[in-house]
Formats: sequence, C-alpha cells, structure tokens
Amino acid sequence: MSLLLKCPDPDCHHALTCHSGGDVIARHNKLRDCFANLCSKACLSPQLEKGPGIDFSRPADVLVPNWSLSNPAAFDLKVIHPLNTGLILEASWPQATLQRSDQGKWIQNWYADDSACTAKLSNLKVWFLKLCELGPDYGYHPEPKKTVLVVRATEEAEAKALFGELGVKIVHGHRFLGGFIGEEEDVHAFVLEKIKTWTSGVGVLAEAAELYPQAAFGALSKSLQFQWSYLQRMVPNCESSFENLSNALNDIFWPALFQGTVSDSEKKLFSLPACHGGLGISRSSINSCIFHCKFKKMYSSYS
Repeated sequence: MSLLLKCPDPDCHHALTCHSGGDVIARHNKLRDCFANLCSKACLSPQLEKGPGIDFSRPADVLVPNWSLSNPAAFDLKVIHPLNTGLILEASWPQATLQRSDQGKWIQNWYADDSACTAKLSNLKVWFLKLCELGPDYGYHPEPKKTVLVVRATEEAEAKALFGELGVKIVHGHRFLGGFIGEEEDVHAFVLEKIKTWTSGVGVLAEAAELYPQAAFGALSKSLQFQWSYLQRMVPNCESSFENLSNALNDIFWPALFQGTVSDSEKKLFSLPACHGGLGISRSSINSCIFHCKFKKMYSSYS
C-alpha cells in the first residue's frame, strides 16, 4: 500500500493568514508589543489599547499621548502575508483598479507611493492617463514633470510623440529601487559611481579604525556592506566592477583594523559568518553573482 501526500499550500499563504487557533492574533500582539517597546525606549510613554483608533470604532493598538507638538498619535497594526498579492491589492487603490483593468496590457510595480509600469508605449500611455484619472480620488496625485520614461534609443521618437505633451522626462536609463534600468554601459557607469562612494567610505572607516576599531567594524558590518550587497542583488553581472572596493577592504581596512599585515587565509576567514568563526564581511567581488542568483531564485516562485 502506498500513500502520496501533496501539500495544498506549498507557499504557506493560508498558514500565515488563517485566523483559526489564534496564531494571527498572537503575531499581532507580539508586533504591537514590540512597537510599544520601541516607543518606550524613545521615552514616548505609549499606552496599549487606549484612546480612539484610526477609524474611531475601537481603541488604538498603541496610543502615544505626546507624539508631535503635544499632539497624540494612534497606531493600528495589521498582520498580513507580504507575498500574498491578493491581500495587498485589497488596500492598494488605485493599484487594484489598474490591475483588474489591464487585461495583460501592462505589468505594474509599486513600492510605497512610487509607481512603475512596463508595456508597449501605446499601452503605457493608457496606463498613465488612467493613473492620473483615478489617483486623485484616493489621494494619489501623479506629477508628469517628475515622471521618467525609460526607452531604447530606437523608440525615442515614438515616445516623444506620445508623451511629449505631458511633460514626461524621456531618458535611456535611470535608477530604480536601488538598481538601474537602461543600456549596459549606463548600468556600468551607475555601478562604478556607487562603488567609488563606498570605496571612499571604506577609506574613512580605515582611518577611524586606528582609534575606534569596534565602531569602525560595526559601521562596516552593520551598514556599509549591506548597501553594496543590495546593489549586487538588483544588478546582474557586476562582479568585475567591485575589484577596487575589494582591494580597499583587503589592503586598507583590514590592516588598519588589526594594526598589521593580514594574510589571504585570514581574509577568507573574515568572510564567513560568525557562527563559523568569521566576521561576516562578504567578499564583494566574489559574492555579487551569488547574491543576484539567490535573489532571482527566491522571487521566481512568486512571479
């Protein structure tokens, strides 16, 4: 006798949103308590389940009596599954209206109140005009003069004919969500400019490491390295551009931090996580391809 079991919810959408058993309530309360604890550390004297909430139908999850200029602030928290697009769209107007009316003509992307869309130019204009029409009803006011249209050089004439009267800025490349969209040489120039800034930052931390080694290492491990690792996740095939940054770490920062020569084997050890005896500083020129491949694999299952 054989038995084949198949998980009906492999992405755990139901498990993360089901109200049965009180898990969602427990997660909500832990999140509420965590937020209240942060407010307490900021000396804001938060109160739980006090005062009018956002919609005045129930108490606020967290009430801060003196938030700004002696005015109170009420915070309500909601637990959702961030990868369940259906739940997100319920509260994402006019995004949801455009999503339902697209009929496969465009693919839109939203990050907070920043909207983006990819489509044929004719369909793209339809989308943008709909956004300008629907947005104000929900407090969203698109500004054509602050809007950027990225096109290939061969499509520039058509783009100007369609969008010229709207005042949209037409370019061949532009930054987008920490990365860059455009021709390969423009992407390369964007990455090099970022690396130049980070290399300079590593030099500054190396100078600080001579007197304040712990503070310098903390700034590198907890802040600076995550800036370039994010770029590596967003931009493919950029590992060769990180050679100067890698040299700055190996030849300037590590010797300054340890006040002496650092061997190649020690540098490799530093790239390991702390649980494996390392320092958790990724090797920028090697991990670029790995970060991007993992990022694509992680999100491909939700596309």
